[in-house]
Amino acid sequence: MNWNQALFTEMAATASKAPSVHNVQPWKIRFTENGFDLFQSTERRLHVGDPRLHDNDVSLGAFIELCSMFLRHNGFQLTSSPLASEKIGTLESRFRFNVSISAVETDPLFQFISKRKSYRGIFSDDQPIDIESLKKIHIPGLQVQWITGKDEMKKWAQIYDESSAHINKNPGYFKELVHWLRFSEKHPSFNEDGLNYKSLALGKPEAVMGNLLFNVPFFKLLSLLKMEKVLITEAPQIRSAQGIFVIFASQELNSIEMGRAFIRFWLTLTSLGISVCPLSALVDFTGSLNILNKLKPSDATICLNVLRFGKVADEKTIYSSPRLSVERIMLK
Repeated sequence: MNWNQALFTEMAATASKAPSVHNVQPWKIRFTENGFDLFQSTERRLHVGDPRLHDNDVSLGAFIELCSMFLRHNGFQLTSSPLASEKIGTLESRFRFNVSISAVETDPLFQFISKRKSYRGIFSDDQPIDIESLKKIHIPGLQVQWITGKDEMKKWAQIYDESSAHINKNPGYFKELVHWLRFSEKHPSFNEDGLNYKSLALGKPEAVMGNLLFNVPFFKLLSLLKMEKVLITEAPQIRSAQGIFVIFASQELNSIEMGRAFIRFWLTLTSLGISVCPLSALVDFTGSLNILNKLKPSDATICLNVLRFGKVADEKTIYSSPRLSVERIMLK
């Protein structure tokens, strides 16, 4: 078996393109003779926003799926085995994976891994999407409901802003968000992780204002004045969307498996030339989650996430989220 450090490094570079909550990239991997070990970082965890580590594990699941896709593409298969509990500084062991020779499997989604991006700007209004073709997408373990129409987008834009305002009134939640925002290119992690102003589709003037205004005291003041939505609104972007995907996952799946299915759904959309952006606040706030749950296809599912979607006039304007270097995610 030609499993070696070079192939491991190439796999890590591919899998590092997985999406993660707030782009925290919680993964760390270690090469072994027969595969690799996967760790998670306690420093890259949302202790307030994700106390049950559900989003963390969905992120890890997406990372694992991209590892698996890379290996299948290169004639290997991935299987998991028990990994003894281990702590290395701020790292916690999660899984041990074995790599073995298998037939080369051409996954049609593999070529779109590097093309998948989250688009947080205004969608184009002159490039229609065939909704019926989207309804034919089938990802095992997921069921998707579609919400379309300008009036619906206006309604959900308002619901989203109300949900986001509510959860951000928690000082701990807002402080955690600010920790992962990078409004200045002088920030040491601007090109490594978090949500920098370019990935947020902001210009430099907006970034300067964000750097000044995104802080807990100012947000508290806006909240007292009932003006907090001014700072965090995403209404224009949502209103411009051609629709919203409400993604429900089977309760038979664990969070890791949900993440693996979720990234395959997102890559499928990428393959169709459709851009998306998560609207996670709708799931995080109980009020909006109750509304979403009315769309449940069955009681055996849970709402995994919500994505606004549309077409982008010029895909070259979509900025790739920053990524940790391969060296940063490999444990020596």
